[in-house]
Amino acid sequence: MLVVLLLLLLPIMVFKFSLDVQNQELKNQMSNDLQSAKALSLLLTATHNSLSETSTETWAKQLTFLDQTLNLDSEHQTIWLLNDHGQVFYVYGDLTPRLSLGLYGLWQRFLLRWQPIIQQTPRVQDDAFDQLIEDSLSGQTVQAIRQEGLFPASLMTSTPLQLADAEGTSHLGVIIFEQTLTTLIDRSIGGLFAFLLALMILLVIWGLAVIALAAHVSWRIGRLQQALKQGVVSLKTYNQACYQPPLLPINDEIQQLNDDIAQLFKQISDYQRYLASLPSTLNHELHNPLNRLNLALARLPIDAAQKQPFEQAIAQITDITQRLTEAQNLKASIANTQLQRTNLVPRLNDYFSQVIDYIGQDKVIYQPFQAQTAWVMADSFLIEQLFDKLIDNAVAFNADPAPIRISCELTVREHHDVALVVRICNQGPAWPTHVDPRTEFFSMRESFDKISISHNADHLDTDKPHLGLGLHLADLIAKRHNGHLLLTDYITTSSSHSKDPIGVCVALVLPRLRL
Repeated sequence: MLVVLLLLLLPIMVFKFSLDVQNQELKNQMSNDLQSAKALSLLLTATHNSLSETSTETWAKQLTFLDQTLNLDSEHQTIWLLNDHGQVFYVYGDLTPRLSLGLYGLWQRFLLRWQPIIQQTPRVQDDAFDQLIEDSLSGQTVQAIRQEGLFPASLMTSTPLQLADAEGTSHLGVIIFEQTLTTLIDRSIGGLFAFLLALMILLVIWGLAVIALAAHVSWRIGRLQQALKQGVVSLKTYNQACYQPPLLPINDEIQQLNDDIAQLFKQISDYQRYLASLPSTLNHELHNPLNRLNLALARLPIDAAQKQPFEQAIAQITDITQRLTEAQNLKASIANTQLQRTNLVPRLNDYFSQVIDYIGQDKVIYQPFQAQTAWVMADSFLIEQLFDKLIDNAVAFNADPAPIRISCELTVREHHDVALVVRICNQGPAWPTHVDPRTEFFSMRESFDKISISHNADHLDTDKPHLGLGLHLADLIAKRHNGHLLLTDYITTSSSHSKDPIGVCVALVLPRLRL
């Protein structure tokens, strides 16, 4: 942003600088005209004894000599001689005010319209020279700009002049030195034009170089952002840290940032590989010790009641390692599964019918889809595994004899998108207070820190191992399908305290395809 502001300010500053310099040059040119008029008056006054109003040839000869001496320009400058009555008796030079054509002409018009020194100089029309002449006849030297309609044509400098009549009597006349304003502008620009042109060219080159550099930096940042975005999408969707660092040609801070991001993703990937191998390693390493422990336990001279706690502990350890291995295998299958265009309505209706037959009709309240079709990008096998995890959790945590509730619907979201929503609710303990069950493991006993209906929780087997793996895997499957799990409290209007949660709800939200 700062670079853009500098690019905007620098041309304005250079343009203002050029206007100020040209304004000062115009002041100098106008001052030179004033001095030229006074010099002409003094030179002509020095020979006034031999000059008269009627000696035209003498005036012409004298002014031609002064033209060569003072380096005047008769094509763009005119000298007017007036007597004491304000009448013109001799004109030297042929003034033809006209503007140049093209861009230079536009520049001249701009300067004539907006230069401060030109705006501050008095204006006179072609038929209004009386005041100018009267001021000079009274002994003053004045300057004014002659207007031709709305166009400022020339600069007129008027000063007194000593003349002699036919009898040799001296009296005061007027000499008017006039030149076109375009001539003044040309002279003021003359030495400065090359400098300003070179400065503007350098400024344009510098600006283009800065823009090219900014575009190159933006392109490199864009490539870095795109690669990082793909890595984050891979991490969220497939639970795999995969980052392909873009090839950046310059070794600077952006390249260093690229290397740091690649190193970070490499560390995450290494840690994921470690976690992936951990369940299998634990299962392998614990297998032989558990077998030896079972063998040693069988040889102990104790009865079955005394052996039961040890056998239960060994069974729990074995179950945990098996579940961890199963979870890791499922993670690998999630990453490798290709999604297909699927109508989930008949598939889920058949699946939940089987669930009801397995659990029991009195254990489930089922609300099917009202629509007949709901096309999504999905893998039916993974979706069924997701609901297996959620229903297992609902049954495990449910407070008997209350049935679990399964409802299916299509919901219109923002931007008129339609989502498929399947909600599974059960009465029982609330969600853990200090962890996110979708991303952090928790034991079943910890979830009893806050139970809404503690009198219905006695039937729950708190010794059964439950690490929250099911909800975690269900969340991974939902993300793989570009959906998510929504965890809410279970509130029913039929309860005596309608605002108090009596359990929990898990909702799977999947985006429906636009047909």
